[in-house]
Amino acid sequence: MKKHASKEVVILKLRIIFLFVALTYMLVFSVQATTIFVPDDYDEIQWAVNNASNKDTIIVRDGIYHVNEIVVDKQLTIKSENGSKSCIIVGNDTFLWADRYNIISYCVFKLVADGVTIEGFTITGGSEGVCVFSNRNTIKGNDILANRGYGVYIGSYGNEYPGDYDDNAVIQNNISLNGGGIFVGDGSDNTLISENVILMNSRDPGINLEEVDYTNIERNIIAQGPIGIFSAGTAYTTMDGNVISGARIYGLKIDYSYYNTVVNNEIQSYTGLFIQEGANNIIYYNNITDGIYGVYLVGSANNCIYYNNIMDNFYGIYLGCLKTGNYIFLNNFINNEIQNRISCLYKDSIWNTMRPVSYKYSGKNFKGYLGNYWDDYQYGDADGNGVGDQPILMHKNVIADNFPLMKPFEYYGIHGKPTAKKPKQSSLDNQGGKQYAK
Repeated sequence: MKKHASKEVVILKLRIIFLFVALTYMLVFSVQATTIFVPDDYDEIQWAVNNASNKDTIIVRDGIYHVNEIVVDKQLTIKSENGSKSCIIVGNDTFLWADRYNIISYCVFKLVADGVTIEGFTITGGSEGVCVFSNRNTIKGNDILANRGYGVYIGSYGNEYPGDYDDNAVIQNNISLNGGGIFVGDGSDNTLISENVILMNSRDPGINLEEVDYTNIERNIIAQGPIGIFSAGTAYTTMDGNVISGARIYGLKIDYSYYNTVVNNEIQSYTGLFIQEGANNIIYYNNITDGIYGVYLVGSANNCIYYNNIMDNFYGIYLGCLKTGNYIFLNNFINNEIQNRISCLYKDSIWNTMRPVSYKYSGKNFKGYLGNYWDDYQYGDADGNGVGDQPILMHKNVIADNFPLMKPFEYYGIHGKPTAKKPKQSSLDNQGGKQYAK
């Protein structure tokens, strides 16, 4: 009897295990991501979104789709079948403005769920192209064209979508012929903006950052708009390897911004680099050419500007009234009509390395301070150390580059990069630049 009962217990346990495994398999199978096709499964993209589950993929066949607004409220991948030239989404360009907190407008895509990917569409005809009111989204490989507002908008939007939205990526898009290119604002941090072509946006900057931190802007081409990149109230932003040309006002404008890095950019604009009330920014290895003003600083403090080619401008560098010392050294000033202009009697800017550096010049080793290269320098170098015997005098002969270079900085084999000293805290610095007011 005991053996029979024991056998029944074993069978019961096996049945329970089998049932558990079956239920687990059914559960896993039921939540597997599926692929939905438009218009095969649903005639409209919004209907496909409404009937999808998190992590599904929606593939849109070739065609032209007229939409009011596509609201994506699930974690989805939405992409075209054959690329942006074959799949065109046309939005509703309706925009009503009561005040900044009461706005009625239509984005072609509106992302309100985290982790959405939008890929491979032509997105056109909306008040905005893609609006992002969520986190960790990717906008990739789209042609975002001829929207009345921004091509991509990331940040709070009136009372409907207040807040900040982090960790988004805008990569490899063509964002052109809109009112503006890309807007990131209102505390939406850690955005990646990479390898986009941003052309001929009519009213607003190609890239507009307002009160955000830790943005990476890299390898974009920005041309033919009012401002290439506008950075206001930002901190810890890196702008690396961008090509900015034909901006009607500023190539790169930095307002009330701190601890940002501008490196390896090509800038050709009316004003190449403009820094207003900015502090502790590092500007190096840029080519700033063919403008009225190459570099223009006003009201700024403790910025480091070095290893730049500033060429073929009317003014090479123009300093307005500044706060505390800026460090300007190892730059090449070449073929500028007026190499430097200083509008205020201001003595605290440093025009040479902050400490003596070891370097090799004409096959010999030296150690000393190094200034900037000015191609119209007319004095000699008696000791052959590559540093001119007479200083470059500026502003009524009271400000000087005391160590002018005889040749461009590339001819000085410097042992160890002359790193920028961490600047002292500036009176302009206010918790990462959040004092900027719109």
